[in-house]
Amino acid sequence: MSDDMPELTENDFARMITRAQRQRLLAGTWQSGDLVALRRFLGLTQEQFAIRIGISVDTLQNWEQDRWQPDSPALLRLLARHPRLILQDLAGVA
Repeated sequence: MSDDMPELTENDFARMITRAQRQRLLAGTWQSGDLVALRRFLGLTQEQFAIRIGISVDTLQNWEQDRWQPDSPALLRLLARHPRLILQDLAGVA
């Protein structure tokens, strides 16, 4: 093992997303916790994530807590495929 490779921190582990979660997000068939995992992977708070995709924090909380599902999961599927897109200001693009 190389000494050049830094050890993963607790923050790194908290931001990890599993292959199964990513595949479900790509398919638009996420399960409880998948959307939270995507948001944490990006290092965003609920407020930051909601603003960047143009929804209310209440709507995001309802999605994350499985009370509602988006009418069209296309945006979430796109973000699962290209998660760094959300780090740009998507709300300003719309």
